[in-house]
Amino acid sequence: MSKIRQQLIQHEGDLPPATPDTDHWIVYTQTKKGAAFRWAGSLNAPDQALAVQFAGEHYGLDEACVALLVHPARVAVDGPCGIDPLEAGDASGEDGVPWCVFGLPRRGGNLVVVGTIVAPCGETALDRATTAFANGRIVQFRVVPEDQVIIS
Repeated sequence: MSKIRQQLIQHEGDLPPATPDTDHWIVYTQTKKGAAFRWAGSLNAPDQALAVQFAGEHYGLDEACVALLVHPARVAVDGPCGIDPLEAGDASGEDGVPWCVFGLPRRGGNLVVVGTIVAPCGETALDRATTAFANGRIVQFRVVPEDQVIIS
């Protein structure tokens, strides 16, 4: 960490809750073109445009990235985090809307975009994500409606 960033006030615990005029946003970065987006952190912002701007200003200082992916935290649906990797399920179907699927390769790691699926709701999306992407190396899935994902 640079000397300037070491001088910043350090805090412990979770990010404070959003105020009535802001939303909580989740940020992922892509460090090389074609690489997977990886979880970087979160922030509070009043709208989509400022969330993207704040993400670039804050997470761009941590590492050089070629793109950002941002979504409101309230629309994410997280599956349980297992100790052992998940095995593929048997959920199928093509009804619903597209969902972006994030996978956690190991406890304590970072969520990574693994693909997309189509489902009518978050729970079904998690089931279909497990069927499509569980390969014995993912311990948790998160799904987000694709229309709520902003890539910049």
